[in-house]
Amino acid sequence: TTTTITQSGINGIVLQGPMCGGPVWEGNPNPECKDQPYSGALELTNPDQSELIARFSSDKFGKFTVKVPPGVYSIQSPSGDGYPPYPRCSVEDTITVSAGAFKDVIVHCDTGIR
Repeated sequence: TTTTITQSGINGIVLQGPMCGGPVWEGNPNPECKDQPYSGALELTNPDQSELIARFSSDKFGKFTVKVPPGVYSIQSPSGDGYPPYPRCSVEDTITVSAGAFKDVIVHCDTGIR
């Protein structure tokens, strides 16, 4: 019997924002308006999001690790019945995982606050 141990994957942090309504500008003096860590469900898919590879959650600090074989992936919020419309989470680009490495990513979540 051969056991395969995945030594590659994705390490990430999930941030949600905006946290305050009204105009948002860099250097906003209100620290409560800065993007905050998001703890919640996410999905790992192939790049065009047509194939679900894994469901996972970020912790209370917004951090997560997903072990996957080398390949190209995307991350977004789950959708459909039973999932709220906000926050909407996604990565800006596809994620390329190389053999023997963990790729660091930031997942941004739009809270819908305007």
